[in-house]
Amino acid sequence: MSTHSRPTSSSSPAQSPIPESPSCSSSSSSSSSISSPDEAISVGAIQVVAPVVEEVKGGDAGNASDRSGSLERPRPRGGLAWVDPKVCEIASVFHTDASVAEILDKVPILRASAEESLLAFSPCSSEDRVCREQSSTEPPFFFMYSCLFSDLHVSLPFDVFTVGVLRTLNVAPSQLHPKTRASMQAFRVVCQTFGVGALSNFFLHFYASHPSELVDRHSLVSRSGSVLFKAFMASYKNFKEKFFKVFMEPVGTRYFFIEAGQSRFPLF
Repeated sequence: MSTHSRPTSSSSPAQSPIPESPSCSSSSSSSSSISSPDEAISVGAIQVVAPVVEEVKGGDAGNASDRSGSLERPRPRGGLAWVDPKVCEIASVFHTDASVAEILDKVPILRASAEESLLAFSPCSSEDRVCREQSSTEPPFFFMYSCLFSDLHVSLPFDVFTVGVLRTLNVAPSQLHPKTRASMQAFRVVCQTFGVGALSNFFLHFYASHPSELVDRHSLVSRSGSVLFKAFMASYKNFKEKFFKVFMEPVGTRYFFIEAGQSRFPLF
């Protein structure tokens, strides 16, 4: 795991499984779960369908039913005219290798089963903004807020559940507001408690997406009568300037791309 190395471009990797999060029902890094409704359980006043879990081996794990939509690479709307100008004004405080190394030393970022050689972490330049896209000369990367690791215990690489949410909403990891990520983490805990696989379709059943005309960070809103969790914080602040780059080393691209170089979710 490096704070400054830059992975070089490589040919499109073969499809491979996305390892499950340690907090999910499956802890194997070589398999994932797909589910079909079978029996219902009650969580308070909410009835949730408990799936029958089938194990999927090898490369088929990348095709788990949690992944919604086609395998075509998600495309955001052209240009940045839809981005709130305030987002374009905020530079990162992580502008040196030492500043990124400090957060890496304090907070676990990679899941316990992940190899350190999968990813590299880099500071941002003074010109970088969390909404900017990768240039044609850069290797693939995406931005991440440090609070996701320090406060919410998010880990990399993403599991099938997280990939499913990002793909369905067609948003990049840096676009989801931390309050929404907190709800996702809480959903994992509930699923683990009841022995149910965390599936994006189950989670998004309880939320609606209402982006404004000028988008800041994307938040999900609980559907009427379907409030699962209280807000992580009434007002979550002091995170917007704390982002850095996550580069994919050649061996790690399989966790973020499928065949033909198509990303599993938008990177930007």
